[in-house]
Amino acid sequence: MNNYDFGILSPLRFEQVVRDLLNEKYGIFENFAEGKDGGIDFRYSHSKKKILIVQCKKYKSVGTLFSSLKREVQKLQHLKFTEYLLVVSLDLTPGSKETIINLYNGKILSPDQIITNSDLNFLLGLPANQYVEFKYPELWMNSINVHQKIFHLGFLQHSEFIKERIQESLKNFVPYKEYYCLIDHYKTNNIAIIAGNPGIGKTTLSHALIAHYIYFEKYQLIDISYRTIQEAEPYFYTPTPSIFLIDDFLGKIKLEKGNDYIQLLLYFIEKIEKAKDKKLIVTSREYILRKANRESYPANEISQRISHYVIELKSFTRRIRTEILYNHLKNSELQPDFIDNFLKNNFKAVIDHENYSPRIIEHLTNPKLLKNVQATEYFAFFLQNLQKSDKIWEMVYNNLPNDLYKLILLNRFVISE
Repeated sequence: MNNYDFGILSPLRFEQVVRDLLNEKYGIFENFAEGKDGGIDFRYSHSKKKILIVQCKKYKSVGTLFSSLKREVQKLQHLKFTEYLLVVSLDLTPGSKETIINLYNGKILSPDQIITNSDLNFLLGLPANQYVEFKYPELWMNSINVHQKIFHLGFLQHSEFIKERIQESLKNFVPYKEYYCLIDHYKTNNIAIIAGNPGIGKTTLSHALIAHYIYFEKYQLIDISYRTIQEAEPYFYTPTPSIFLIDDFLGKIKLEKGNDYIQLLLYFIEKIEKAKDKKLIVTSREYILRKANRESYPANEISQRISHYVIELKSFTRRIRTEILYNHLKNSELQPDFIDNFLKNNFKAVIDHENYSPRIIEHLTNPKLLKNVQATEYFAFFLQNLQKSDKIWEMVYNNLPNDLYKLILLNRFVISE
């Protein structure tokens, strides 16, 4: 049986998972807009004589759950229903379930009306619900035992740095339209190019797609971002399905005549296109792709060859922005008083800000960059630096471990320009 921790999901995603897992038994549920729910997360009405209400509660401890349920009981006095299900992200003892039944004073009649984390894992394991695991990658991406499975199967001859980087990406990843588009794209293509502006999440999306192929399709990852094509070629002829990654394509190589890398890469792309069990995923800054297409570099031939494989990242919906922000706050090492200060203020101003990007959110939730910031000043600091995003990169630069890191960073920017 699965052993997923449903508590890792955002509140909205938790409700969505619960709805999908219950659909098989109860049918299509009626959903409600985000906001004050009046005691209802979703509802199923078979007739006026049979109305089922479902309430989802995502808490880390039984104590906080009980405190919330005491307020929840008051809402039920004004609702009409024949059956009530309480779904919690925790596992509960028989005694805790009995306490909840007594608390609800007749609204919950038996323990099987309280669905726990273990119950959700059981439902997820039913054949009819197998699609749910695919639909919600946050479940398996954030599970420790799954990470071990991914690393064991896929990250051959890779450093611990690469492992940690990918694991960090998956921790905060929120699946969105382009993620599912790429999975569909790979059903009929062997190559995908993720293009977009710096900081929008190209590398994170590539890591999520790689994790999907390793977990579900048993592929192995061959990262050739910093390697030669010759080093990758032996893996092309192995019987194991492989997915090759080139992160920041054209950002690390000189676009000039006589570049052997370009010629070898073109040959490699041609072989990938014809392969049955080999995939290539490439990330590139959108403006560099345009430059290669516009100017007479040998990379022009590659850019034109792969142009129909490009999926461009441009923006996120408001819901996705909210969930990305939630994940970074939840998974950060920020002290609770910093998070409390943030949530007490108008954080919608962050979600709707024109400078919003996942990379900026990542930096502004990093305690190492907040050494001189008080908890009471955190939200104001966050918003001020979002307004003047150049200040963020100055903070990142000043907090690099030593001068060598700074030299490498400066060199990287000079070369990319």
